[in-house]
Amino acid sequence: MSITLSDSAAARVNAFLANRGKGFGLR
Repeated sequence: MSITLSDSAAARVNAFLANRGKGFGLR
């Protein structure tokens, strides 16, 4: 679950970070 979520989360966080820019990138 960690690895699978990490892969999916990584892609989602990347897009989310690009959209927001910063702030929720570390979390």
